[in-house]
Amino acid sequence: MSWVLVSNLYISFCALSLTCSTYILLEESIIQFEVLAFVFSGTWLMYALCSIWERSNAVSVSYDSNFISRRQWLKSNPNIARVTIGLNSIVAIVSFLLLDSKAQIVVVPFGLLALGYAFPFLNKGKKSFRELWGLKIFLIAISWTGVTALLPIISSSQNITLLETIYLVAERFVFILAITLPFDIRDIEYDMKAGMTTIPSILGEYKSMLLSVALLILWCAVGYFAFDYISAIILTFAFTLAAILLSYKRRNDYFYLGVLDGTMILFFLLLKLM
Repeated sequence: MSWVLVSNLYISFCALSLTCSTYILLEESIIQFEVLAFVFSGTWLMYALCSIWERSNAVSVSYDSNFISRRQWLKSNPNIARVTIGLNSIVAIVSFLLLDSKAQIVVVPFGLLALGYAFPFLNKGKKSFRELWGLKIFLIAISWTGVTALLPIISSSQNITLLETIYLVAERFVFILAITLPFDIRDIEYDMKAGMTTIPSILGEYKSMLLSVALLILWCAVGYFAFDYISAIILTFAFTLAAILLSYKRRNDYFYLGVLDGTMILFFLLLKLM
């Protein structure tokens, strides 16, 4: 089971699921498969490259000794890693070229932001964007919102209004913030040792957990008033709320990667079913 979580397959399906959720919320009848291919392969590639950099710089990313981290998986499966990185690189390039020009223009800054988050470009190669004061979680939310919400909107065959765009972008941004904060709470000791200032290091763990719950409530409110899929939104809210509250007591990495990240897949499945 662990290889699914750490090989980047699972997180790529999470990104794909959120993108499909956008199409459902837009009630889009024509699915742009080049968008889905780009989101899946781009996510896989970005997380793989980040893991390679962490491995080469001996960065520990796992907080559970019984869990096989992405870095360890790469070390144990170098040939599989090379093949998957190569294949996803090809798919990402081809699917990017198949996007229309507006979509390509939208994608580029978010791609650069993701690269800046993962790799140290600042201060003569000593600091990445995520090490800037308090920006870590917002960079994640902005990147994921751009790729899984704004990209499908720009590529849509429909005439999406500005208000619909604002609702969708706000829904996605707040949701990613809500489910990412528990990861920052888990990582607080490592982040502080690394000199990174995050929301939990500013507010403390308990207030950060309350902020995560408040953001989730806001997400539910936006979804309730903006979209017709009330049952799916409420059920996703209930499950995600339970996951956030359970995460306050330290859980193993299977919980964070499997359950918290899994809320993205759950949301898509509930939208699809209801």
